[in-house]
Amino acid sequence: MSRIAENALPYATRPAVRIETTPLPDLSEQELLALVIGGGYASADAGLLLESYGGSLAHIYAASLEELVQNCAGIGQNMAKRIKAALELGRRLASEWPQRYQIGGMTDAAGYFYRAGLGLLDQEEVWIANLDTKNRVLHLSKPYRGNVNSSVVRAGEILRDAIRFNATAIIMAHNHPSGDPTPSPEDVQVTRSLREAARLMDIDLLDHLILSPNINAYVSLKERGLGFDR
Repeated sequence: MSRIAENALPYATRPAVRIETTPLPDLSEQELLALVIGGGYASADAGLLLESYGGSLAHIYAASLEELVQNCAGIGQNMAKRIKAALELGRRLASEWPQRYQIGGMTDAAGYFYRAGLGLLDQEEVWIANLDTKNRVLHLSKPYRGNVNSSVVRAGEILRDAIRFNATAIIMAHNHPSGDPTPSPEDVQVTRSLREAARLMDIDLLDHLILSPNINAYVSLKERGLGFDR
């Protein structure tokens, strides 16, 4: 992609002009990034940056500041910081939206956790979607950071918000930053223990999902019959 100056673009197509008349959802990723980048070559630099990361905002988010600078000649250290900050704001905004989101199945559930940002984290975390009788999300809990281990993960901690928000069901999810979502024996044991504890409180554990950074590579322990065998 050649590096074309903003003033060489037709006036009406420049992102700084388009945002005045175009709803934000209708702007492309390149246009939105160009508005963050700014400057005389904003659109070109945004395009080169997306091209360097396969068009994936998630890959840009996961890249280090040094990688962003090295992979795009028009991006300096300060600009890389602004891009990372903008993407982090977007991730945090997404995590505020899910309340009352209705989950129709485990594909919906996985999408919910991915949109909230769990798949992008570089450290393992346990998140819990606390649901009402119509499987609408009442509250998103984040009770644990670190490896999922039965000696650390306590059912009482996980169920605390479910009781607080009068949830009738929960979905547990955690991430595998390594990219391999294969459940470990500890994952299965935690699932079994949580399911049994939740049942005593009339709360249904609908599933335990393991997310990888690849949105198409997650595992449902329930679908595999792991931890839901009795």
